[in-house]
Amino acid sequence: MLGTTHVECKTGYGLEWPGELRLLKLLERARSLVPIGISITYCAAHAIPKSGKKTDHSFLDIFI
Repeated sequence: MLGTTHVECKTGYGLEWPGELRLLKLLERARSLVPIGISITYCAAHAIPKSGKKTDHSFLDIFI
């Protein structure tokens, strides 16, 4: 086998749970469609929503 055999995909870019869940579902689907390995890494709290406010549904509440 030649070429790329494995990739890492980072999550945490959704900034809120609905967006993060969407990214995770997309990555799981990609795992089933491509013939290479996909590692999913959660990259938490690397960005804050533009509003700068915490919300009840924000996963950033865990870190702030």
